[in-house]
Amino acid sequence: MQTKIEVDAEILQMSLYCEIIIQILSLHKQLSLIKLLVFSFIVKNKNKCVYTSRDTNEITYKCLSVLSGQYQNFLEDIPIIIKSIHLLNKNNRISIENSIITPVQVVYATNQIYDKNDFLYKAISESKYIPDKHFMKEVINNV
Repeated sequence: MQTKIEVDAEILQMSLYCEIIIQILSLHKQLSLIKLLVFSFIVKNKNKCVYTSRDTNEITYKCLSVLSGQYQNFLEDIPIIIKSIHLLNKNNRISIENSIITPVQVVYATNQIYDKNDFLYKAISESKYIPDKHFMKEVINNV
């Protein structure tokens, strides 16, 4: 049984992930479930990213390399990210069809987490050309 503090902490994390997910989708229009899950975690932990927008080669793979050493944290956040996605879907903020997630209702935030010139934007955009199976293999190799 969770304590009130644990429940409050989970609610705060879900709130943060909901905001991150909406902002990712508002910039990229659609993303597969697995990529959204991974990039949401990376965006939340953005302060650990050592790359800049000037990096141009294999951006997605470089971005996934920031997962190194984050295995336990990533595993702990997966249920929270999935709950956040479910909450957004249930409230008609996103739609899920064949594991592709698209925004239904986008409210633009004034505190954008990253913009179109950012390394993360480029990495997420490039990831659309990588099959999910190969993407997941790279995630597993890096975590």
